[in-house]
Amino acid sequence: MNFFKSALCLSAAVAFSATANADLKVATIDGLKLFNDYYKTHELKAELEVKQKNIIETDNIRSESIKERVNEYNALTKQLAEPVLSDKDRKDIAQKVEIKKQELIALEQQRRGHRERQVKALQEQTNLRRIEIIKEITRVTEEEAKKGSYDIVIDKSARTLDSRPIVPYTKPSFDITPTVLKELNKNAPKDFDPNKKDGATPKLNK
Repeated sequence: MNFFKSALCLSAAVAFSATANADLKVATIDGLKLFNDYYKTHELKAELEVKQKNIIETDNIRSESIKERVNEYNALTKQLAEPVLSDKDRKDIAQKVEIKKQELIALEQQRRGHRERQVKALQEQTNLRRIEIIKEITRVTEEEAKKGSYDIVIDKSARTLDSRPIVPYTKPSFDITPTVLKELNKNAPKDFDPNKKDGATPKLNK
């Protein structure tokens, strides 16, 4: 995820060109590392996993209920195939089969709709939280840039559309990522470890 968009990086390049004879104090950050190692990002991932599991569990309960109805439908269909049935009984069972069929269609549509709404809502909530996290990272970066009297801060993790680095090389001494990250995580829980691997995120298949 790039916090300083390609356009911003290009603007920085233009600024470099336009002020080639001026003394610029430049800093770089690794926006991707800041996002991934920020404790609030880890909290968001943990919350996301719990909510995804809840969606899956709820959907599984609905699916099991539908399976029971399918068994009832199959049993009626089997009865309908019995050759000894009277015309009246055959007609009655055929009506029940059709009713069960329509019930199954409605239940499956409800299940899919409910799941899709939950997934969409979760995605929207997650996107909003990510935007807030990016805003916080940008704010802290700006504060640290002002403290250091930097003229320009460039995200060295920014990539072009074909995944090439926008900034191929910067001096390591320009990097203020550790300083920004330290400030971001100053209120992190005591047991927070940015290097701890998160569990696999459940897949939300339709």
